[in-house]
Amino acid sequence: MIDNIYDNCKGNSCSKEIKEIIFSSINDHSALNLLFAPKNLDILKIEKNCLSMSKAVINDMTNLQKIEYSEGGFSYVMNFPYFNHLFSAKIKEIKILGNESFFEENVFSYFNSIEFVEFGEKTKLLYIPKFCFLNCSNLRQIKIPSSCYSIDECAFKNCEKLEIVEFGQINTEKNLKYIGKAAFFNCSSLNSVILPSSVEMICEESFMNCTNLKKVIFDNIEESQLSIIKKNAFKNCRSLESFILPSNCTLLGPACFSDCTSLESFECEGTNLSTIQCRSFMNCSSLLKFVLRKTKNEKEEQNLKIMQEAFMNCTSLNEVSFEDGSQNCETIEKVTQKINKNEEEEIEVPISKYSFVDDIKYQEIGKKAFCNCKSLTKA
Repeated sequence: MIDNIYDNCKGNSCSKEIKEIIFSSINDHSALNLLFAPKNLDILKIEKNCLSMSKAVINDMTNLQKIEYSEGGFSYVMNFPYFNHLFSAKIKEIKILGNESFFEENVFSYFNSIEFVEFGEKTKLLYIPKFCFLNCSNLRQIKIPSSCYSIDECAFKNCEKLEIVEFGQINTEKNLKYIGKAAFFNCSSLNSVILPSSVEMICEESFMNCTNLKKVIFDNIEESQLSIIKKNAFKNCRSLESFILPSNCTLLGPACFSDCTSLESFECEGTNLSTIQCRSFMNCSSLLKFVLRKTKNEKEEQNLKIMQEAFMNCTSLNEVSFEDGSQNCETIEKVTQKINKNEEEEIEVPISKYSFVDDIKYQEIGKKAFCNCKSLTKA
């Protein structure tokens, strides 16, 4: 498509003065095929509507530090064939400025040198695909466009230095619905995250092993659409201190908060929660209280399932309460809880007090649900 781009370049050599190159399409509507680039570039600027790349284009670009996709048109972020990113790459920054953008799977996986990813204010991105930034061990910051609908499986897995994740511009409507399986798995430097109210599902292992994650905040929690937190979603987030669950959430998956050893309080705003799956809070040794709060305008009766071993080994747990907005609770002075001591023997342990609203009824409490909750005196 493009002939004689560089009259001064012969073969694979080029003048040392050239530090930046822009590949331009013939007109705004043509698709560009990137055929050649000098090997000594610091910055590679890829023009809008570039949809294909020669296999040898960025092979052996040992000085390349930045890749920039130009403004306007379409930014097609493709895989780089034969690029030896494990040993020769110095790429620190990716900048995507096109009006529309699309990422191929695995596109930057194992690019260990990448530190920053930036999108233009007008850039629209539908989703971040599988393994997109997998094992980018030096990635520190990313702002995901408001238009993003889904963050797919393992998109940021093992980004151990990722400290800041922002979702869209401030005061803009967010479209993010799904945070995929292991999307932020082992992002051990992530300290806090503010999730848009549009998020409906946090999938398996999404934030598992984010060992420095202290705060998970839902933007405009009263309008949050979150319905499910799936298996192991926040497992082993050892620094997480508290959590307020939005009212629309109906299910806490198996082991979703297990081994969160710093978690002290967990509150549910509303009565839509119907199931606390097995081992959801197992080994949360600092958990002091679990509160399910019913708001005044909620009138539907709710059955709550607490599955086996849900609060097992919560040794500091001293209060489990279910409240309504008016504090009109029924108190039952003596309720027994069945706990399996071992496989052969079943015992009954009296608990001093259960408090719950009339509309919240136990349909099931699983075996060992509160096993080894040594400090539980009020429920």
